[in-house]
Amino acid sequence: MPTSKVNKQEALQGLTKRELIASYKRFRKNNEYAQKIRKEYTDRFPNQWIAVVGKQQIIGPAADDESLMEMLKEKGLGPMNNGLDSISVVLVPLAPEYYTRPLLL
Repeated sequence: MPTSKVNKQEALQGLTKRELIASYKRFRKNNEYAQKIRKEYTDRFPNQWIAVVGKQQIIGPAADDESLMEMLKEKGLGPMNNGLDSISVVLVPLAPEYYTRPLLL
């Protein structure tokens, strides 16, 4: 499982209530979208990882969660960056043995 070195509280500092609510709604939409596309992406990229970010944008595939986190970091997304996108990212393992539901950062 991925680990974040950034305290979630630090990532949320400076965000307004409206921004937090909007980000939560985006996260829920991303999570729902991840559930819908998981089967298709598992068939296309078995044993890989993808992330759903922003407005249902797919990042990946990557061989493992650490590689995926690096891809996110290179694009300025994910928990290693402050702001709204850092709390609306959904990581999706594309292997049945890993999957119970998408991982929350």
